[in-house]
Formats: sequence, structure tokens, C-alpha cells
Amino acid sequence: MLQAIKRHFNASRHVYQQHFTCRERHDWLPGLAYYFATPLPDLKEFVGEISLLSFDFETSGIDAQRDQILSVGWVPMTIQSIDTGASEERYICHRQYVNARSAEIHQLTPSALSKGIELDRAMDELFAALAGKVALVHGSSIERTFINQYVSDRYGLDVFPCIWIDTLKIEKQLTFDGKTHCRSSLQLNDLRQCYRLPNYTAHSAAIDALSTAELFVAQLKSIFKGHSPRLEKIACI
Repeated sequence: MLQAIKRHFNASRHVYQQHFTCRERHDWLPGLAYYFATPLPDLKEFVGEISLLSFDFETSGIDAQRDQILSVGWVPMTIQSIDTGASEERYICHRQYVNARSAEIHQLTPSALSKGIELDRAMDELFAALAGKVALVHGSSIERTFINQYVSDRYGLDVFPCIWIDTLKIEKQLTFDGKTHCRSSLQLNDLRQCYRLPNYTAHSAAIDALSTAELFVAQLKSIFKGHSPRLEKIACI
């Protein structure tokens, strides 16, 4: 237990140190420069006092070294309010993925992808929106892996310094059903049904970001009975 606490402390300290150090570089695009100029949320803060950005990637596969980000969707939020009016979605122009298969798997039409923007622009907008906030995702392995691959390829960073919350990990680690493997599925839509949240028939990165935001609020109400935990209780480093 002591070793686990020490590893967590060292990992979190490294994230904050790296984030602080990165602000001294001058080769960032504007959104990423703003992200590094804005302090990360304090792990000692209560979750009810912080801002979050729920976001989702649609990708061509799960291998960040070979596959591509096809779309990015996000919505800013606090525990008290999900700002749906500020929800955004960006399609990425990857012409090799503009085909009928993309439409079948991701519900991304060739027309939408062909009119997409460059990856650098989409990611920089995401980083600007994430400044000063906690990143909220469901199943963080995809988003973390693809962001880390992007900043490695584009800027030579080993890892993107960020504070994360993962609704899938919350379910697995902090609920009875999750810890006892009673849940038949931990997929986003299946978990939403468990919390009696409405089902969205449409599918996109922006809708999945909203779905994750709503699930997170429902989890906190159920697990912490209306009390706001400290960020360090549920954050992923």
C-alpha cells in the first residue's frame, strides 16, 4: 500500500513539473501554449469546485502508431452544469479513410471527412478548451494513447501532462457491481442504462462526450451520495 501511494505521488508530481516546464518552450501552437500557460487543477480541490472537459475521439483503429484520429468532440462542464451550448465537434481530413467503411463503423460520412480540418488545428482547439480543466473520458486508453502519440510525433514529448478522470475506472474501482464483476458490460451506453440515463440513438464524438459527462454526474450522485470528493480520490495520473 505504501509503495502504491509513493508511486502515485511521484507520478502526480512529475505531471505538474512537466506541465510547468513546458510553458518555457516557444514552438507550441497557440492552443497548446495557452494550455501550458494555464495551471493544472489542484488534486486537493473538491471535484465540485473544478472545471472539466469531457471529450471523445473517433479513430480508424486502436493502434495509435498506425491508426488515425477521425473526429474529436468535446463539451465543457462542472458537476453543477454541462455546457451543451459550448459543445464542439471537429472532423479530421484523412483522405485514405474517406470511404464507405468509415461511415459504417463510425457513422462518419465521406462527405464530412472530406471537408474536415487538419489534425494540428483540431488538436490545438482541443488543447485550448482543456486549459485549466480536468480531462474526462470513458475508457481513457484510446484518448490518452492517441494524444500521447500526437504530442510525441509533433513535439517530441514523451507524454501529455494532464489530469484525467475515467468513468470506466470509476465504475470498476468504486462501485460494488464493478468491483465484484457483476456488470455484464462496461461500455458507455450499457453503463448509462444502469444509471437510467436516456439512450442516444445518434453516434458521434460530440454525443459520446456528452454521454460521458452525464454518466460522470450520475456516478458521483450514486457513489458519493451528493458529497463532492477531492480530485485526488478519482483522478488518473
